[in-house]
Amino acid sequence: MVFMFEQATTQVLLSALFFFVIIYSPREASSSRIASFAFAPGVEENSEANALLKWKASLDNQSQALLSSWTGTSPCNWVGITCDVSNSVSSIILQHFGLRGMLYSLSFSSFPNLHKMDISNNLFSGTIPHQIGNLSNILYLDLSNNLCGGSIPEEIGCLVGLNLLNLSNNKLSGTIPFIFGNLTQLTILRLCTNRLFGSIPSSIVNMINLNELDLSKNKFSGSIPSNMGNWTKLNMLRWHTTRLSGSIPFSIGNLINLNDLDLSRNNLSGPIPSCIGNLTKLTRLYLFKNRLSRSVPSSIGNLINLSELFLYKNKLSGPIPSTIGNLTKLTMLHWYKTRLPGSIPFSIGNLINLKELDLSENKLSDVIPSSIGNLTRLTILYLFTNRISGSIPFSIGNLIDLNELILYENNLVGPIPSSIENLTKLTILYLFTNRLSGSIPFSIGNMISLNEIALYENKISGSIPSSIGNLIKLTLNLLGKSIPSELGLLQSLQILDLSCNLLTGIIPTTLGQALRLETLNLSHNNLSGVIPSSFCEMMSLTSIDISYNQLEGPLPDIPSFRNATIAIFRNNKGLCGNISGLTACQTVKSDSYDPKSRKIMLRVLLLTLGILLLVLFVLGVAYVLRRGKRNKLNEDSEAQSQNVYFAWGFEGKRTYENLIEATEGFNNKYLIGEGGCASIYKARLPDGLVVAVKKFCSMLDGEIPNLKVFTSEIRALTEIRHRNIVKLYGFCSHPRLTFLVYEFLEGGSLDKILNNDTQSIALDWHRGMNIVKDLECEAHISDFGMAKFLKPTHPIGPHLQAPSVILPQLAYTMEVNEKCDVYSFGVLVLEILMGKHPGDIIHLLTSSLSTNHNLASKDLLDQRLSHPLNPIAGR
Repeated sequence: MVFMFEQATTQVLLSALFFFVIIYSPREASSSRIASFAFAPGVEENSEANALLKWKASLDNQSQALLSSWTGTSPCNWVGITCDVSNSVSSIILQHFGLRGMLYSLSFSSFPNLHKMDISNNLFSGTIPHQIGNLSNILYLDLSNNLCGGSIPEEIGCLVGLNLLNLSNNKLSGTIPFIFGNLTQLTILRLCTNRLFGSIPSSIVNMINLNELDLSKNKFSGSIPSNMGNWTKLNMLRWHTTRLSGSIPFSIGNLINLNDLDLSRNNLSGPIPSCIGNLTKLTRLYLFKNRLSRSVPSSIGNLINLSELFLYKNKLSGPIPSTIGNLTKLTMLHWYKTRLPGSIPFSIGNLINLKELDLSENKLSDVIPSSIGNLTRLTILYLFTNRISGSIPFSIGNLIDLNELILYENNLVGPIPSSIENLTKLTILYLFTNRLSGSIPFSIGNMISLNEIALYENKISGSIPSSIGNLIKLTLNLLGKSIPSELGLLQSLQILDLSCNLLTGIIPTTLGQALRLETLNLSHNNLSGVIPSSFCEMMSLTSIDISYNQLEGPLPDIPSFRNATIAIFRNNKGLCGNISGLTACQTVKSDSYDPKSRKIMLRVLLLTLGILLLVLFVLGVAYVLRRGKRNKLNEDSEAQSQNVYFAWGFEGKRTYENLIEATEGFNNKYLIGEGGCASIYKARLPDGLVVAVKKFCSMLDGEIPNLKVFTSEIRALTEIRHRNIVKLYGFCSHPRLTFLVYEFLEGGSLDKILNNDTQSIALDWHRGMNIVKDLECEAHISDFGMAKFLKPTHPIGPHLQAPSVILPQLAYTMEVNEKCDVYSFGVLVLEILMGKHPGDIIHLLTSSLSTNHNLASKDLLDQRLSHPLNPIAGR
């Protein structure tokens, strides 16, 4: 009875004690800490589970939540834990969990059968405990990509069964323990990206089973162990950025299984040993950024499996060995800044898989071998800053995948080969500071991917070809001689540097259309005239330099000019403005040179030009009237060619004959439209330009056909400049044949589209809105009917129809004013909404307001289209 009482009393006391621990434990104690005491009576404690639970309790709350499955006494079902057949923990794999804490709380001695531990890519900090040496059966230990600091514990050297040891990407300091030489079973040792210092222990060469050795990105001193040749099984050796000095040991030639060798970014000196040619399995050889000297051994040609060879930034002398041509699998060859003399070997053309070739900043001379054209997979070719002479080989045009061609600062002569037009993927072309001559190939306009081009400091003659306007992606342009007006077409242009090019002539007005331009440098040239008023629209311009020219007149009133200093304007002929150091403009008030005033001046100038053209036209017509009548076809061809005037650079007679030939004498098969007093033909000129030719109807009495129509249209087109008005190329006048030559617009007329059910449906409400608002699907005006007046006595026939819709006031007063424009715009809007010409509805809408007309929506809206949806309907 006494015994039983004592046993019961003991149980009561234990229960009370357990209750006390639970109730009176500090409030901040976590549930996991309490759980470590809460074993049910009669259940034997599992030491591995206890060790893991204790470690879990030391982690932060978020980490504990990630390990929520770690409960109970059997860890074999916990996340990241694997057990062997005896239910003993054999692996702990918790990589990429985001766990935060330390390792000191983990009892390593509790895991006698642990073979693999991988806790890489977490946030563990603190030192690596010395007790880690208790993992006597560990084969795989990966603590990489954490925040562990301190030194590497020597006890790791006792883990003689280790196959993999990865401590890379931590904050470890100190030296590599000498005892590491005991790890003779290691196949992979990675200690890179730490703060290790000191010399490499000689005992490391005892690791004769190594396959991978990565000690890069540390602060070692001293040299590479001379007996590194013991690592005959090694296939990867990365030892870059470690401050190693001395020479490359000759024993490196024993590493016959090596395929990746990186000794770059060190202080290695001396020659590249010729035994490097023994490493025939090498695919990557990185020796760049050292102090290696002497010639590259010809044995390098033995490395027939090499794909990447980086030798740049050394002190190598001697030429490129011709055996380089044996490396036919090479994709990247970077050999710049190594003081290479001699020539580029012809055998380089054997490297048909090469994608990047950089031999820049050396002392190479002689010519670029024509065999360079064999490298058709090349994307980058850098030969700049050498002493290369001769011409650019025509075979360069074979490099159709080339993105960057940089040959500046050499002694290249001769013309730029026309084959360069084949390089349609080229984005950068730098040929400046050479002795290239001839003109810039017109075909340069085919290089539509070009972003940057630099040709200055050469002997290039002639002007910049107009085809440069095709290069809409161009952001940098350093050319010479004259500024082409086509530069205004480069809508993506941001930086334009044309300084020091001996440019002459004026600054083209079209340059002001480059509205994204931020930096403009025209200094040190011989430009004359005024700064175009179109510059007032260049609000993105932030940097400007027009010094050392012959410019005159007022400065544009935009911030980049207003906020500038005199330095960017000095040494010009007569610039004026409100800039300290410049004289004030005397002829007009300072505020008279605002954009509005300049537009007025431009209109006056255009009006004057229009009148002059009209006078020339009238004189031409008078000359035509005095000529006798001849055979219709022959007379037209001969007589008309004497009276053709083209305002934008067409060659009169030849262009006239080309138009007659292109339309086969205005054959109806080229007819694309008819109007009230003219027919429209499509013509393709020999240079590929497609134009629209408006041929006016001939008169019976031999007078100039529709003179007022003809002169009014030319006057309108020469006085007006607008992106939505069709461009006039030229005109011809003769009693029997009169026509205008326009820009050809693919879209056709609105009337034609609306009369075609298929095309009208494609012209949905969105596109209709764009036409009305002049955005995308832009409308262009090509017929100036309100400026025309038919001859009063001329009969109205099937091809000459009287206007069916006209502003009522105009019908009575015949006065043309802005109301006509508003009225006509309204008719256009109705035509788009209705899908046809409004016809009599116009009269209904313009009749007296007191008259009631019931117009249903079906009478006004195009029933072929679905109802407009938001946001179109809301607009």
